[in-house]
Amino acid sequence: MRYEAQVAELFPTESSLEKGTLREECVKFSLAHANEFDQLPSFLDELSDLSRFRTLELKLQSCLLDHLVDLIKVFSGSRLEKVFDDVRSYFSSVTSYQSLGTDETSLLRISCWKGFYQCLDEASLDSLEYICQIEKGMEVLFSLMPAMQLPAIGGGGQLRTVEEWSEAVRCFRKARKSWLLDFLQVSQEDLQQRDGQLIEVLKKVQTKAKLVRIGSIPLTELGRLKALILNTELNGMWDALIEVVAALKHADGSVKRQWLVDAVEISRVSSYPSMALQFLGLLSGSWSKYMPLLILGKHTVLSDLPAIHIARCEDVPPDTQPIDKIENSMAHGCILIESDALYLCVFEGLPASGEAA
Repeated sequence: MRYEAQVAELFPTESSLEKGTLREECVKFSLAHANEFDQLPSFLDELSDLSRFRTLELKLQSCLLDHLVDLIKVFSGSRLEKVFDDVRSYFSSVTSYQSLGTDETSLLRISCWKGFYQCLDEASLDSLEYICQIEKGMEVLFSLMPAMQLPAIGGGGQLRTVEEWSEAVRCFRKARKSWLLDFLQVSQEDLQQRDGQLIEVLKKVQTKAKLVRIGSIPLTELGRLKALILNTELNGMWDALIEVVAALKHADGSVKRQWLVDAVEISRVSSYPSMALQFLGLLSGSWSKYMPLLILGKHTVLSDLPAIHIARCEDVPPDTQPIDKIENSMAHGCILIESDALYLCVFEGLPASGEAA
């Protein structure tokens, strides 16, 4: 590895190796043949030690994390435990990982999520201690992830966030359900925390919604959060509401209607009715071809709420009894907005009725 520059000079110019490629291939070779040559395990032991790992270039760090499942096959016992300890310590370290740029740290986390996924994929049911080590690592990575902001399109940073969330959700889908549901629990006390902890709440709601959407956990788990997420003034909850509506898209009509009824009931007693009404507009609009316009912002949803006609939903029979209840409740919600000209000004910063937008 130390002679890469000299070796690269031996190749023709048109086939010259990208810097770091040879070292990366050496690492991959060592991982693949560690059981065949006595020197290779010692070499990998040196590279993976935290003090040495910190000094490696980004590409090699990413390579080792991405092939974590191959690395841990080389070790056993206390050395195996130290590998996971070092990974957690590295991502928690201010002097190493957190000194890198945003794009670099995201790349490393993506590589580690991929590595954890492969570890979970090959883990046997009787290796509980081993699985617990992976879960602890996942908790650290999750704490460092940015919250998903929708619609996540445009810049490269947003696309990187989408990729990171995709790998994280794939990992959570493989995790033990008992640990997963316990980890993603959100309580009323959590909503009273400071900004840093509140971001964790948002991410947990988004994660649950994504897992429900792909069928990894039941919709009832998302229902447990209904009263919490619709009765809060938490900044950033808008993006989580979009995820929840996406998770409800393929639910039975009766389930959607119950969520609508509950949302309206919550809006009538909540100290923060705008949150429930935003959700009401989103979920009602999910039946509409204009949904892409509705999710442009929470102000759009609230201003369009009086014009939403739930009774016209194609999949809802006109004689379905809950519809009357929803319509009556929605009428109350619309009156709440239109009868008080200052409502939107106070809660959403919009012009009062009759003023220019």
